[in-house]
Amino acid sequence: MRLGRGLAGRLGLVVVVLAVLSGLATYVVLTGLSPIKPTRPMIIGLLAINSLLVATLAVIIGLQLWDLLDARRRR
Repeated sequence: MRLGRGLAGRLGLVVVVLAVLSGLATYVVLTGLSPIKPTRPMIIGLLAINSLLVATLAVIIGLQLWDLLDARRRR
């Protein structure tokens, strides 16, 4: 599967920004820096969102690596 160069860059940027914001939100909630009390379902939800974003980043990186190796083989 090929991602267009521009699409991969924009999608990657959006996912990275979301991952940073999600990680920051998780940190703030877990350290008690927010008025939100960390409950078990909330923690599981935050960790699930973080995991989904990390998996998405891994897929984007994998697709770009595949494209790079494919282009190298064609050369």
